[in-house]
Amino acid sequence: MRKKGLIFLFIYPFLIISSQKWEVNIANDNFFSVIDSYVENKNYNLLIQLTNSNKKYAYQNKITNKEEVSFPLDFQLIYGDSNIAFNEVFQLDVLIDKAKVFQLEYKYQPNPKGFYQLKPETKSLSKYIKNSSEKTIDQYSWEDSLGKNYFIRTELSTLQYKYLYFYHFLKKEHDKAVVLIHKCSDKQGVSFGRTNHKIESIQITDININNVAEISCFYYLGGKTKLILITEKKKYYLRQSEKRNIDFESCNNLKIEKEYLRFMKSKWNKEATK
Repeated sequence: MRKKGLIFLFIYPFLIISSQKWEVNIANDNFFSVIDSYVENKNYNLLIQLTNSNKKYAYQNKITNKEEVSFPLDFQLIYGDSNIAFNEVFQLDVLIDKAKVFQLEYKYQPNPKGFYQLKPETKSLSKYIKNSSEKTIDQYSWEDSLGKNYFIRTELSTLQYKYLYFYHFLKKEHDKAVVLIHKCSDKQGVSFGRTNHKIESIQITDININNVAEISCFYYLGGKTKLILITEKKKYYLRQSEKRNIDFESCNNLKIEKEYLRFMKSKWNKEATK
């Protein structure tokens, strides 16, 4: 969602419309961006308020060209109950130097948004795996706007390497064929530490609310942690960094998919606390 506003300055008897335009972006994961689209490199006082009859949240800070904040994590509860109901409605106001530049009715939905149910598949799907030497670790299914999806994790051990595989199959509605739409893999030498799937880390979401699910999970590669997210024939990942004071490194395509990146960072940090 993208909106722009103008600051109106009233200096009697003249009406002055400032040259400063502000752009407010609201991402699906309740992440707000306030952007100086003219990049004038000036200092401003930003105030973001979310209010209804029962509660009020506020965020304020001095900014220059851009500010990005997450609701409710970065906000202070001014009054009311801190529990936010699903689809609870707020009035969202954005003020720059006390002048209102943006207003919207905002409906809160927690993130990550998951409208699909991930089900273990009891019937063997190994017939869809071409290499019969691979060992099936687990298999799941869910239904979204694409049809019925299947996700299979397998592994293969040789004298030199341990391989991990991830398969995404699809069976469209009114179609009998089950088609492979994405396969990815990783490998590590057997002498470099453990390499295996982390079974319980699997999760299904619909972060960008496009009715196509994402599936994410952790695995270990030579003792190093890696997190992948697979959706629409694409793979995104975070991997444990070998650099000092850096927890993880991300793949290049996550620079574009900011909602995925924020979700994966949050999932990584939760894993680190276990």
